[in-house]
Amino acid sequence: MTINSNTNTNTNTLAGAYAAVRMAPVAMTRHLDDPHALSAARALRPKTFLVYVESELDPPNADTSPGDAPPRRVRLSPIAPCLRARESAWPGATVDMCVPVFPNAYHPTRRAPLRPAPPGRFPYDNCYHWAGVALDVRVLAVESVVGEGDVVRLSEEERREMERHWAADRDALRVG
Repeated sequence: MTINSNTNTNTNTLAGAYAAVRMAPVAMTRHLDDPHALSAARALRPKTFLVYVESELDPPNADTSPGDAPPRRVRLSPIAPCLRARESAWPGATVDMCVPVFPNAYHPTRRAPLRPAPPGRFPYDNCYHWAGVALDVRVLAVESVVGEGDVVRLSEEERREMERHWAADRDALRVG
């Protein structure tokens, strides 16, 4: 996968940021030295997805530029464009086990939305974080045209608020 971010120094991290990711099938299969796999990879038309970077599992390498840096392991959670379905893949999960991302303010039990910073910069009005949905992936950072001050992210306070919601959801699953 590739991730669009401008985070190639020690002071900048991906954790807490929203990002666009896209699978890089040719880069992922080139090392196999398999013409059939490479041909199939070239035929794929990957989509771009909005994600939230929960944490970095590998530290950034400040000595390399994004194009030269090795892949880094990160934990991502996809950002959903809707509430959870009533029939969830997560046993016991309910439609309210999510948190809206402002400017979206709708939630079945009126959970307050998370407010990314800088204010007004989150580009969509229908997004949710779903509880219990995360992926550990390897990403290649690619240099972005966005400056660090323009990266949309959650503050530490908003991240703690999201964790409080996830703890309540885990407790509800244990009781249910």
